[in-house]
Amino acid sequence: MSRTRYILAVIAAGTFASACDNLSPTGIGGPYFKSENGDGAGQFMTLMTQNTLHGTQIGIVLSAPPSQIPLAVGRAYALVPSSQPAERMDRIADQIAASMPDVVGLQEAVKWLAQRPGDFLIGNPVPASTVEFDLVELIVDALRARGADYRVAIIVDNTDIELPGLLPNTLPLPENFFDVRLVDRVAILVRSDVEFWNAQGGNYDAGLQLQIGPVQKKFLRGWASIDLKVHGRTVRFLTTHLETQDAPPVQVAQANELLAIVAQSPLPVVMAGDFNSAANASAPASTKTATYATLLSAGFQDAWADAHPAEEGLTCCHDGSLVNPIVSFDQRLDLVLLRGFGGAGFGEVVGDELADFSATNRWPSDHAGLFMAVRLP
Repeated sequence: MSRTRYILAVIAAGTFASACDNLSPTGIGGPYFKSENGDGAGQFMTLMTQNTLHGTQIGIVLSAPPSQIPLAVGRAYALVPSSQPAERMDRIADQIAASMPDVVGLQEAVKWLAQRPGDFLIGNPVPASTVEFDLVELIVDALRARGADYRVAIIVDNTDIELPGLLPNTLPLPENFFDVRLVDRVAILVRSDVEFWNAQGGNYDAGLQLQIGPVQKKFLRGWASIDLKVHGRTVRFLTTHLETQDAPPVQVAQANELLAIVAQSPLPVVMAGDFNSAANASAPASTKTATYATLLSAGFQDAWADAHPAEEGLTCCHDGSLVNPIVSFDQRLDLVLLRGFGGAGFGEVVGDELADFSATNRWPSDHAGLFMAVRLP
């Protein structure tokens, strides 16, 4: 459902109405939520969560024999620019600017760096430092160009891995090797008029152990949190990206670490992110892990399920190429979980319609985004 159709449906149902006050010269303003009779102004916190997608197929590298790692890295990295990162982040910025949420959680918000020629094969004395694509920076810049002012509250580095690359049909001469560095990250953006403090973050102890050619690496996942004041109420916002369903024990261990982290909060908590644990009843069995039930049993409310019990709210996944013309989502992995908040608010899945295709006919990410308005405590 598009945002326009969604708002019309809400008004028709007599539930909530949305209008934009204090419009900027570009026509962009933040949603001001109130009940139809005018009560309840300032009772909602608005937020979005979005997995931005790294833009390649990491399996190409993971499945390569040691002698073929440079060629596999070259092939995998060639997919990054072809995925049009700047254009995709523009589309995500469009989604954020259309709603102007108080806070945004980003996952898989990677930074790609390179070094040409590379020095990995002589011991990698100097890590690659030339930034080629920074997805967080691309989003913030695109928002600013739209008159939407957001600050980066915190970025947490997760897996940071560097490997040698060699483009296909290139002679394996020293000068032809280049080094590619991938830094996986989670990040929080805050609208400029929202006060925040106490930025915290870290990596989970549980993680997959990967062997990539000569490199042994723990694949780290992480979390980031801030405290913020919305309409006079102080809450804690946390975003995270848990391990995929391919490693359920690791994912569940990370979820338990997450619960230990939020248990220390004296404030109401909202967690938004890619939990990689299907929350919809119709999801394939292979996509369901114990994580979702574990989080609910710890006292968290599923904001989407409370607000839209009759709608599955699917958010994943587009084809990795991002060019599939038909949406075939079968999972709800991107969640907003609440503890200590008020009653149900409302939300919308964004980035799941053909209108969200970019100019070159590709999706902004393999995940849709999730916008929620949650009632403050």
